[in-house]
Amino acid sequence: MRKSVRHIVPCSTESAARRSFSHWSVSSSLGAHRTFLIAGALACATGRTKLLEDILISARRARVRRTAMEEALLQCYLFAGFPRAIEGLTVLHTHWPGSARRAHSAPGSLRARGTRLCREVYGKNFKPLMRNMSAIHPDLADWLILEGYGKVLSRKGLDVITRELCAACVLASLPAPRQLEAHLTGALNVGATRQQLKDAISLVSLACGVRVFNKSQAQHQRHGSRKRPARA
Repeated sequence: MRKSVRHIVPCSTESAARRSFSHWSVSSSLGAHRTFLIAGALACATGRTKLLEDILISARRARVRRTAMEEALLQCYLFAGFPRAIEGLTVLHTHWPGSARRAHSAPGSLRARGTRLCREVYGKNFKPLMRNMSAIHPDLADWLILEGYGKVLSRKGLDVITRELCAACVLASLPAPRQLEAHLTGALNVGATRQQLKDAISLVSLACGVRVFNKSQAQHQRHGSRKRPARA
């Protein structure tokens, strides 16, 4: 039975969107560490440098692993592009110094690893997804597996549930309703609860402001009312 993600996105208030990170609440479903990681990814992807600095200070105090925050920011390049990821990682390097590790994987292992994770995220929609990506552009289908799921999302240092929650939140801050729906469903497929999704997505309004958030929500709900092929 398909997990429904329609109407899962709550709304927040304009005043809440203006609060500093120190006033954000931590939900029991996410816990402090996941909240900091998702918030960091959001601040990075939306270019909110000062907010990211505040989040990093709070994360360090809460003893969040630096490698986990590094991974949450690094994967932003898939959804928000290299410029935002570079800026976010520069803030991390400046305000939370540390040695980043370099991953080495052969192309063959990246494809196998990427295929395995993509199947887990998309479930029964994996084959329709790949047909759709190949129809759009065959190279895009390869990059999805090799770059997206093989090289980035299957890296060590961050669990798959947190990665999917970060991805969904970043996509909720962008005009990308098809991808948002795919990763909301993907988060459920890899083990996130509906409450975790609601609590994670509620962070978007705090990071981006309610007007941006409502636009993304409306696009997502319009898409959810129509049947479409699986998307990345």
